Amino acid sequence: MIKSAFSWMIDRHGEATWIQSKRLMAFDLLPWLAASWMASAIGRQGDSRRQLLSRARFLLELSSQGVVLLLNLPIRHGERLRKWIGNRLFFCPSGIPTGQVAAISSSRLERPWDHQDRWFQALRHTCRLSARRHQPVLTVTGTTTARFLLSCPQSLGVQSWQFDFPRRQEHLGTWLIERTTGCLDDHSPSSWRSWVSPPLQAECSSSSLASYSPGDRLLIAAADSLHLLMIRPRGNIAELVQRRFSRGPAATRMSGIHVTTTSRLPTPPRQLPCSFLAPRIPSSAPVYSVDEIPARLDEQFLAHWTRRCDGPWPGQTSPAWFEELLMADPSRQRSAECVLERIILHQQILASPAAIRQATPVVCLTAIPVDRWQEMRVYRHHRRRWDFLPFAIAMRLDWLVQKGAQQVIYGEEHDWQSLLPAWRPFFQKSRSLQGISEIDWRLEQEWRVVGDIDLAELDSEDGFVLAPDLRTARRLAPLCRWPVYFESSHPAH
Repeated sequence: MIKSAFSWMIDRHGEATWIQSKRLMAFDLLPWLAASWMASAIGRQGDSRRQLLSRARFLLELSSQGVVLLLNLPIRHGERLRKWIGNRLFFCPSGIPTGQVAAISSSRLERPWDHQDRWFQALRHTCRLSARRHQPVLTVTGTTTARFLLSCPQSLGVQSWQFDFPRRQEHLGTWLIERTTGCLDDHSPSSWRSWVSPPLQAECSSSSLASYSPGDRLLIAAADSLHLLMIRPRGNIAELVQRRFSRGPAATRMSGIHVTTTSRLPTPPRQLPCSFLAPRIPSSAPVYSVDEIPARLDEQFLAHWTRRCDGPWPGQTSPAWFEELLMADPSRQRSAECVLERIILHQQILASPAAIRQATPVVCLTAIPVDRWQEMRVYRHHRRRWDFLPFAIAMRLDWLVQKGAQQVIYGEEHDWQSLLPAWRPFFQKSRSLQGISEIDWRLEQEWRVVGDIDLAELDSEDGFVLAPDLRTARRLAPLCRWPVYFESSHPAH
């Protein structure tokens, strides 16, 4: 039925000779589609007739609310866009903005993101420029800048126009039914959203544009003002930009392109490594070398090491994390030292489900004394992280047992299957293969606690903090009430 309803449109507008001879104009197909369904219902009976009439009435109701189904887009560069992504339908529940539009494009952003201050500074700059020009910013779901632009529009002060492309190999009829029968998003006066259909004609595999993402093609082709944050030489975006701006009259080739080169931005003011490092009332927490740790502590304490948190804090939403990055909030830093500072000042170790079977949130600890950590330090390539880093907090064993700490149960698959559900969060495979190397996880002497650990009741003599060097230890000492030990013996400089 969908195919027959669109047969005239596809036949009429899919003719290559017709397209080459006329400039294709965009127009609203929603009333036409509703009329086609009503006409099809005339020859039907029963449920089929009622279904067609119901869908037709629904489309007419959508149309009365301002929803449009466009064949191509009536924008300034709509003809170029059609040539770059093919003839497509655009389902627009809130209509489309008028006037010129901007696009902000970038190659993939390297991690860790909290080290990319200059990139985020460039993004803020281009958003403010677009806002001053009253240009909505085009975004395509899945591109580098989209997650930030869509998560924090109010912080950036921009109007956004979001495009969603169909799933790979999705059929036109399936796409159309999903769009015209689903729930509509609430419209914001500062945002629009459009769903892009599969192409109405199959794209020629020999086309010079076929190898590029249609989302990148849309951004580069449709923008009146194109802001380039970071472009990888000979990458897809660089090649698309070259195609757009290397042709046409010399006076207009570079019209509308604004290159924001992150390497040329002014050096940002020096930031403290973490918001928690602001001056505070001095504390009497003592500082020692690990060589001074009493031997009796070896079996009395378990330690939890911290590492870089490459993303939101546990329990923090992605939009909140993106906003910290975008607005250069000092708390955006996620280094191992910042994670330890956060634990000290929040008086809490947050559980994480990462790498835990069945994703139970736990806090991991080790019984290996901290003065042996240097010999245990190893980089896990499959997890892209270091183990036994010298940023840690140690807690008395008997205090942790009262909090539910249990030794890890090392074993094989048959051991896991035999465990009761309550014991499964404490299971760990004894060994695993990574390439040609075998990892013996039993060497970590791991313990776990299910759920968060509240440190408010941990007395000053029942815990201590580990730092990599004397300078870091002296920075941490004013923040906590437990002694601070450091690994290296060289003096601060």
